[in-house]
Amino acid sequence: MRINVTQYYIRQARTLVGKQNHGRIEERCPVALAVKGALGRTGQFSAGVIVGPLVVCIDGKDYRLPTNARTFIYKYDNDDPVKPFSFELKLPKRYEK
Repeated sequence: MRINVTQYYIRQARTLVGKQNHGRIEERCPVALAVKGALGRTGQFSAGVIVGPLVVCIDGKDYRLPTNARTFIYKYDNDDPVKPFSFELKLPKRYEK
């Protein structure tokens, strides 16, 4: 599945980082927002997707992130400049739209 981390997701995540008491950490990660968007899990249907530094966990199963996604997360978490990018995430067919 093609995941597009757009400027919109980067801006949205950065906006949420600055808000106090915003408890859902996965909403502060542009990669997590992009994966949820690709899966059609937005708003009240966004549960079940968590992104870590090496994997994305979807419905309790881990899927390894490619190098460019891991590098983006590292840079983003360290407040380094980041740009929009895309990556392929190997998922079972049941997640295809």
